[in-house]
Amino acid sequence: MREAEALEPLVREGVVTGILYGLPLPPSAVPRLSALRERNPALDVTVLVDHPSQLPGAGWGVFVKLDNGYHRAGLPPESAQLQTLLKAIAASGAELRGFYSHAGHSYSSNSATESLRFLADELDAVITAATFLGDSGKELILSVGATPTALAAEGMEETVQHIRECGWMLELHAGVYTLLDLQQLSTNPAGVGRGDIAITVLAEVASVYPERGEALLALGTTGLGREPGKIVGWGVVTGWQEGKEWDGERKSGWVVGRISQEHAVLTKEGDSDAMELRVGMKVRVWPQHACIAGHAHGWYFVTDGEKVLDVWVRCRGW
Repeated sequence: MREAEALEPLVREGVVTGILYGLPLPPSAVPRLSALRERNPALDVTVLVDHPSQLPGAGWGVFVKLDNGYHRAGLPPESAQLQTLLKAIAASGAELRGFYSHAGHSYSSNSATESLRFLADELDAVITAATFLGDSGKELILSVGATPTALAAEGMEETVQHIRECGWMLELHAGVYTLLDLQQLSTNPAGVGRGDIAITVLAEVASVYPERGEALLALGTTGLGREPGKIVGWGVVTGWQEGKEWDGERKSGWVVGRISQEHAVLTKEGDSDAMELRVGMKVRVWPQHACIAGHAHGWYFVTDGEKVLDVWVRCRGW
């Protein structure tokens, strides 16, 4: 809700014209969403549901959340529960906008081909649900996508054409693809490399321990996150100036090898010569998960690699 409310200046400017509350609607969010609609009559507010008890009433636009095998939220597209929910939507006076599927488990992909299979499952789920409605389902929005599947979407031209011929609209949603991170690189998307990652965390070396080949970084889970990944450690380190050329020979030879709440221990990556670290020097950490790392900080410095061109203030908290 804080994110939705933080968008209001852009709503007033006409930049943002619609939002979707992106998880199955908890009843406690309805009063604040209602107030948001009242303050911004031109704003199209839609909600996500997967249970009849979540329906906010007449006059609301709703998407139905489908489960395509991730088993985090949503209903199977051929289930009796889905049919019950669709009947409840019709009886409530709410407007069914479409079906929404998210293949969060596509983060386990190891290739673009594998990500494409996850995307095919997503598309199959929303198409199956829309087909159930027959002609009454015309002009529905079929919303799919996680970053790995979105990056593989060019391989689904025939399915996209089928969706258009059926009178449906296809929406490709994905979040972290605008920034990318180590977690996304580990899925091996075609044509995407480390130079495409647009987020790093600037951190200070707090101490060095030459006798054990380690260093202490003033950055812990509160500023980076707790998630390791297929790419070793909790983050890869470059020097401040070297970071923009990470795809070349500028890796520092250090990774975030161990992490605690407020600090991290930098360890050497393999047997390569590592950059000399000094107390007080700044390094860049390329995070495993951009969403969590970004949320830990109050702002983004937007740079061209040399100069700070803008500062974007984040909305944080729940």
